[in-house]
Amino acid sequence: MVAIKYSVLAMMILVLSSCSKKATLYENYWETIESGAYVFIDAKVLTYNNGVLISDSAIDVGDSYILLYTEPVLSDGFFNQLKRYGDWESPFFNNLGGIKAWNMENDDQRLTFSVEDFSGTYIPQSTITIEDVGEKKQTWHYVKSAPGTYIHYIVTMERTNAPK
Repeated sequence: MVAIKYSVLAMMILVLSSCSKKATLYENYWETIESGAYVFIDAKVLTYNNGVLISDSAIDVGDSYILLYTEPVLSDGFFNQLKRYGDWESPFFNNLGGIKAWNMENDDQRLTFSVEDFSGTYIPQSTITIEDVGEKKQTWHYVKSAPGTYIHYIVTMERTNAPK
């Protein structure tokens, strides 16, 4: 009787977990959905000091876009290739040089950007939260904080087949 209960419980766990489309079960599932060209439509930055809004500024993004590839970068298969083009260097990379890369996190709403360091290792630089994953228009949120200061970037992106 006990064996039957454990068998039923194991079967239920297997069925429930197999229906999930999280990145933990399908390694490249979300990377495939999110790969492609994204044009920066607009951006703004909100700055808070000790919980008080001190600035709300629009950012001129010019003609800028990024390409998120599904091919891994040469030295590390965990990160996928990424290319940035245009006038605006987003805060996701802190204006660092080097080869840039990306990957989706296991919760399917966060994307991590990384930069190759001098040793060829990819170091995560920032993680963004995405609204409307898989949709043509998305809002990307990036937060930086330091003691007493909180900076929130809100960037509107649009997937495109023909970036400028």
